[in-house]
Amino acid sequence: ELVGERGEEKLHDSDANGYMSSEDQQHLVMQNITIPAGTKKKIEKLIGSRIPQIRIPIKDGSLTKKLLETNKPTILKTPKDIQAWLREFIGTVGLSDKLRKRLQKLIPQIYKLLPYKFVLSTPLHSKDGPIGLVDIAKSEPFTEDDIAQFERISSQLTTIIQRKQVEQTLQENEERLKIAGTIAYDLIYEWVVGDDRLARHGDAVLRHAE
Repeated sequence: ELVGERGEEKLHDSDANGYMSSEDQQHLVMQNITIPAGTKKKIEKLIGSRIPQIRIPIKDGSLTKKLLETNKPTILKTPKDIQAWLREFIGTVGLSDKLRKRLQKLIPQIYKLLPYKFVLSTPLHSKDGPIGLVDIAKSEPFTEDDIAQFERISSQLTTIIQRKQVEQTLQENEERLKIAGTIAYDLIYEWVVGDDRLARHGDAVLRHAE
């Protein structure tokens, strides 16, 4: 429904990875990993561990920040470009220094294992700034039609993400209001003069004595 029949055919020939900015806008968090299962196993065997959750720091001067802040898709089409993007992953939060150093040395080998030679990176922008990134990887060069279509898809994804964020915020606010209402209810007291007591309009009654 999102991309249409022609778009689905194109996506079947490629792999898409989605990334979302963290709440503090300090990291880009991969939402899914779509490399073929066989390739994933080879990479994990090469690095000696499972592929960790990718959580890339967004730093000044980094390729990650450059890709996020541009207003148009960027094509990574040389081994140097794609390996530079892979090196951004090594900044993932939580990696041990030992694994980080090992990955740094293995980037050329990891690149050779991947079945892709071209990556189209498209930022997702809201009115408040970048909220994420989608990259599409293919073995063949991207055409102008590909680029235009993926721009439209990214625009639709941005709209969907923003709507979901609004729905989530409304739900969270509703929950907060319920909690606040419960607390307020428990804290409402009425002075009962004749009985010399405080009646709480909640679950308990407190007596007051001089």
